[in-house]
Amino acid sequence: MRKIIPSLILLTILAGSIGAGAQNICSCWQPADTNAGWHVVPFAWDSDGNYAPSPPLYQNDDGSTGPILLPFKFCFWGTMEDTVYINNNGTVSFGQAYSTYSPLIFPSLNYSMVAPFWADVDTRNPISGVVYYKLTPTYLIVQWDTVGYFNMNAGPDSNDSFQLIITNGTDPIVPDGNNVEFCYGKMQWTTGDASGGMNGFGGNPATAGINKGDGVNFLQLGWFDSPNSNYFGQFPPGPNYNGVYWLSNKTFAFNVCTANNALPPFVSGISPCDTVKLCANDTARLDIYFYSPDSNNLSNAGLLPPAVPGVSVLNNYPGAIDSILIQIVGSPANFGTHIVHLAGWVTNLNPSDTSFVNFVLEVDSGASGHIAASRDTICKGASVTIKMDSCNATAYLWSNGATTDSIVVSPLVTTTYSVQLTSGTCVSDRQKTIVVLNNITGGFTSAPNPQCIGQPVNFTNNTVGANRYHWNFGDTASGPADSSNLQNPVHIFNSPGTYTVVLIATNTGGSCSPDTAKVIDTIITKPQPIITGTDSVCPLAKNGVLNASNGFTSYKWAPGGESSQNITGLSAGTYTVTVTLATCTGDTTFTIHTKPNPTPVAGASPDTLCKGDSTVLAGGGGGTYLWNPGMQTSSSVTVKPANTTTYTLTVTTNGCTDSTRITVFMNKTPIVTNAQPANLCPGGSVQLAVNSMYGATYLWLPNTNLSSDTVSNPFANPSVNTTYTVLVSNGPCKAIGYATVNVLTGAAGIAGNDTTIGSKGTARLFVKSAQGGQSYKWIPSGGVACDTCPNTTANPAATQKYYLQITDSNGCTLLDSVLVTVLDTCATVFVPNAFSPNGNGHNELECLYGGCIQSLDFAIFDRWGNKVFETNDPTKCWDGTYNGVLMNTGEFVYYLNATLNNGKTINQKGNITLIR
Repeated sequence: MRKIIPSLILLTILAGSIGAGAQNICSCWQPADTNAGWHVVPFAWDSDGNYAPSPPLYQNDDGSTGPILLPFKFCFWGTMEDTVYINNNGTVSFGQAYSTYSPLIFPSLNYSMVAPFWADVDTRNPISGVVYYKLTPTYLIVQWDTVGYFNMNAGPDSNDSFQLIITNGTDPIVPDGNNVEFCYGKMQWTTGDASGGMNGFGGNPATAGINKGDGVNFLQLGWFDSPNSNYFGQFPPGPNYNGVYWLSNKTFAFNVCTANNALPPFVSGISPCDTVKLCANDTARLDIYFYSPDSNNLSNAGLLPPAVPGVSVLNNYPGAIDSILIQIVGSPANFGTHIVHLAGWVTNLNPSDTSFVNFVLEVDSGASGHIAASRDTICKGASVTIKMDSCNATAYLWSNGATTDSIVVSPLVTTTYSVQLTSGTCVSDRQKTIVVLNNITGGFTSAPNPQCIGQPVNFTNNTVGANRYHWNFGDTASGPADSSNLQNPVHIFNSPGTYTVVLIATNTGGSCSPDTAKVIDTIITKPQPIITGTDSVCPLAKNGVLNASNGFTSYKWAPGGESSQNITGLSAGTYTVTVTLATCTGDTTFTIHTKPNPTPVAGASPDTLCKGDSTVLAGGGGGTYLWNPGMQTSSSVTVKPANTTTYTLTVTTNGCTDSTRITVFMNKTPIVTNAQPANLCPGGSVQLAVNSMYGATYLWLPNTNLSSDTVSNPFANPSVNTTYTVLVSNGPCKAIGYATVNVLTGAAGIAGNDTTIGSKGTARLFVKSAQGGQSYKWIPSGGVACDTCPNTTANPAATQKYYLQITDSNGCTLLDSVLVTVLDTCATVFVPNAFSPNGNGHNELECLYGGCIQSLDFAIFDRWGNKVFETNDPTKCWDGTYNGVLMNTGEFVYYLNATLNNGKTINQKGNITLIR
């Protein structure tokens, strides 16, 4: 841990002050002259407190002074400081000394300092410079003069020079109302070895700026750690920090008096004492930068009135750094001395402050004029006059020593003469070159050569010393156009051949000998290439090859753009080659045709197989055949696949191939499980429960008494024992199953005859015949004396149909019915429309029904009109006989006239059917 040992140093103020004299200091950098009030800073301790640095140079590492009493008040963001500490590591601090050698970024709560270059300065190397100071009643200067870095590194390429000035805020040594100025000489390093540096760079970057220590008021000029001149702003992104070379020879002035960090921009690129001197017609450009105090601020800048003629802003880019480019043009409008005023301010801060900077502009009239020679080119031995015409030159000085406005010279070789013109303080030079020729030399060129017929040939004259020319193109067919007196003519040859072109060059003003040059030009016809190659290719193929004939300088194919003589990988189409010979071009085309493609046909018979089956694959449409899988080459092949397989047939004809596919499907053979025999009661149905796997279609035989003969499990209702056979198919694959149905005997029986009773009458229910019956049931049971007895009676209140259910020992049931008609005997007379006198005891008589008949006339006639029965007794019935003989089956007609007890008369007729 480096220690700080405080001590007190009271510096003696020497007599005198800079006063107005400071206004004449025209450079921020002040020479550290010990005869002009400068002293080596007397550091009181080293970094670890182990020794006090020795005078007179006080060379040390991380050393600091004790408190230094200032004879003026330094305004530091609202506080007035009168005591400072000078720290070897590039800072001046307030409140305490700092030996910290690894700098931090601003703002920081831990340090109150002004840091022109906070870095690990080490002056212990004997060749390192040291730290100087100068203290006056109104300002303090601290200068780190060519200092090295830790660990004792120093040398011509390893030193930094920088300087700090703080003032009372009014001393003009820091101009424009500022109270802090940073000045930089040559800057060559940023980081010491103990801060992660190597060879002066890397690790912790150096910090340049000012920090109040309250976390609010601060100014950071930059963070530097690169050996270059790049500047990325106050807070550059690491590890590409600002380049330290950028600081070299720069000056920055600040005003850190205003509280709340309302700082104006700081300026680079011009100093208040700078003077820009121009002569008439000269132009100067100045790049001036206004840096925002914080990278989040926006700076703006511009020229202030009064306007100076010839001074203008070419570019102005406001931002965190406002780059303003000033152009100054010297002219009679601004001859003399002027003060140019600029200002910069922060646009997004309130309150804000303004930076002012001025510089001196001096413009002199300058000398002007025109230099000319009587001849620019002469033959050897001739003379020439060179004259300088100027309206404002006061003196002339020629390169041959003459001081007149003109000279006469006779150079033996080509010579350049210059004259220096003086007008006031401005000096300008003018030059004139005289070319001396021994005789006319050189020749000419023609381009292009060779050239195409009918195209222009350009002739370039390369002779030296001539001013007169005569051309003959050797083209007599062109008539008057065969010759020319131009220096660089153009000629068109309209016939192919070889032409000798002659140029005769002379000079009419001297004794230079004439020169004659000859060039042979070749005129050629349009080239005609020939294409050979593939005549035709298969469809979609890309194996065509085309060759263009030899003898041309370049080739260009279309389509495709290839530039080779031969092209490959071509499909069918038309191709054009354009060739060049000299500057002439020609083209021809070639068509690659399409061969007919084979049309393969493939089939399989059959195309669906069962396990173990084979099929024949038949192909057509080609010259040669190839089946795959199998690699067989016959047009028809026999295959026996184990599974569904797709076969590819490749057919080749005339070198062209095409393919088609055929799939042979392999169906699974059904697996059938026979049904268990099923018992069936008479009149019932049963489902045939045959199970199968892989079944697709079904066919049952016999196909009678089935709900369907094409489903997997139909319902059957045979009347006799039957064994059904089912054919189960999956495509061509088949299997057979069986299902047996045994028809049981079942119960047998017939219920009694339908009967008619009157109101509140009793009907007899009975079984006329029954076989195998085990139990009986009358349905419905309401009004039935015994619903489980085979013979019983019923008293229905209205007409009712009764069902008799007979069940045998196998559970088979038989169902028959009896209709009991209940008549209202006092409301009507009922005549049944059919009876059957066949001796079976059921419906043997044709009787009238009605219990309230008072009188009656009832007669029955056959179809021929013969009366076969008549009665007046309502209880008398017809037995179906006539004259004692039973009538045959047929239709009979009855007539009925009756009077009921209630006086109602009934007259009706109808048909009666006799059934035998």
